[in-house]
Amino acid sequence: MQKRTIKLFIILFFLIFCGCSSKSKITYTPIPYSKKALSYYYYLKFLETERQNSPKAIEFLEKAISYNPHPELFLEAGRFYFKEKKLKKAEDFIKKGLQKFPGEKRLTFFLYRIYILKNQKQNALALLKAYLKKHPEDKEALKNIALLYFEEKEYKKCLDVLKRISKKDAFVHYFLAQCYIKLKNSDLAIFHLKKAVELKSDFVRAWAELGYQLELMNDYAGAEQAYYELYKRGIKNDEIRLKLIELNLKLNNPEKAFSVVEESQKSPNFLFKAAFLFVYENFYTYGDKILKFLSPPYPPEILYLKGYIAFKRFNDYKKAISYLKKIPEDAPIYKDGLLFLGRLYLAIEHTKDAYKVAKEGQARFNDPDFWLLESEILRFKKDYKEAIRVVEEALKKFPKNIDLLYQKGTLLYKLNKREEAIKIMESILEIKPDYPDALNFIGYTLAEMGKDLDRAFDLIKRALKIEPNNGYYLDSLAWVFFKKGEFEKAWEMIKKAVKIVKDDPIIWEHYGDIAYKLKKVKEAKKGYTKALKCKPENPEILHKKLKKVQP
Repeated sequence: MQKRTIKLFIILFFLIFCGCSSKSKITYTPIPYSKKALSYYYYLKFLETERQNSPKAIEFLEKAISYNPHPELFLEAGRFYFKEKKLKKAEDFIKKGLQKFPGEKRLTFFLYRIYILKNQKQNALALLKAYLKKHPEDKEALKNIALLYFEEKEYKKCLDVLKRISKKDAFVHYFLAQCYIKLKNSDLAIFHLKKAVELKSDFVRAWAELGYQLELMNDYAGAEQAYYELYKRGIKNDEIRLKLIELNLKLNNPEKAFSVVEESQKSPNFLFKAAFLFVYENFYTYGDKILKFLSPPYPPEILYLKGYIAFKRFNDYKKAISYLKKIPEDAPIYKDGLLFLGRLYLAIEHTKDAYKVAKEGQARFNDPDFWLLESEILRFKKDYKEAIRVVEEALKKFPKNIDLLYQKGTLLYKLNKREEAIKIMESILEIKPDYPDALNFIGYTLAEMGKDLDRAFDLIKRALKIEPNNGYYLDSLAWVFFKKGEFEKAWEMIKKAVKIVKDDPIIWEHYGDIAYKLKKVKEAKKGYTKALKCKPENPEILHKKLKKVQP
């Protein structure tokens, strides 16, 4: 560098002092720079000083704009201030740019983003609407306007805007689906989601939404197919696996559901959730197989599930209790395990142990179920008055707990206080108008009393609308028909009830009574015999009825 400078100096020396006569006069006329050149110069100075984090950087950029107010320079100023978190300054520069270049797209959308960040949605909407007047087919503007309408819950306006965009855009179909979901039009939502994945087969969000919507419509086969598309595309997280398991179990395809478990990483948390799904759908054998992937010592959740499977699959109360007793007291599932343990003790008539559990639960947890457990123990002992006292004590702490109120109503029924029982059930319906057990209870009790049979019929039909395959509700409806003298209808209904509930003495007694009324002697005998095998509370009455139908 020094050699080059010395050489240049020597050349200049000879030109000035040797190459010119003493009479020559040298004049210098500066070449004027153009505004563009000056703008470029100051822009380069801006870039250089910005890299150095100099506070003077923006001054050079402002000079560059003054010499050549180009849209890109206004954008650069906006970006600079945006990066510095000076939104007002950024907004001012962008607005200046738009004054000089109305409708310029990049400036318009930069200002739009500033408005969104400042939560000035009306300004953002007005800006895009003005832009659309000059560019009516701009997809980006239309999509953003649709998004603004969507966020403001103006779904019909959102639809109108989206319909102006090409229907060959997968995103548009997805967005249309979101609007129809909000408008509770599941059929059109599913139609557009299917279009979205047809146009873009790797559209993960659309596949996930499609699966969810089909599941809501009880189209489990379609939902399973949608989630499986995600699975095939590598979305193999536990959430997707569990959803595939759940749907295949609902489709009565446990082998395919189990294959998903086998392909998983088999973490304890995942195995617990998967086994729970199998157990929930009554596939206890598979649930047991899943838990065999784990070795002791078992986490508390697994101990709980093993106890449940031992009880449900093997009817092994002793083994179930041993698992539950191993759950440590500091485990989150301890409360559930304790409650389950108490109910198992009651089931095997270990009432003292069950009572200890109930009292421990009441002392440790603010949970009405432990008072219910104590009430159930007293009910088992046929101490209905004391059982009611316990429930009333709990209702002081949990005044609107439906389970406690329902228990009180059923206990009053046991004490033959049917009018009071009905009042309690009516109070439940004030809290939860479509609580099916209360609807059925009132309907059945009215039928037993031979009162308001039309209302009884309506209430039980409401319960059946919620749970159409509930055998107890079908029995209640049969009993209403019986009380109304519609014996053939009663017979059709009671036959459905005993197919679902096969071990209830009252239902089988009703079966016998209805059959006897229709002079179906063999069927009446069958009903009373089955009722006696189910450990009824009134065996002497059933024996008398059975004698009447003996040939």
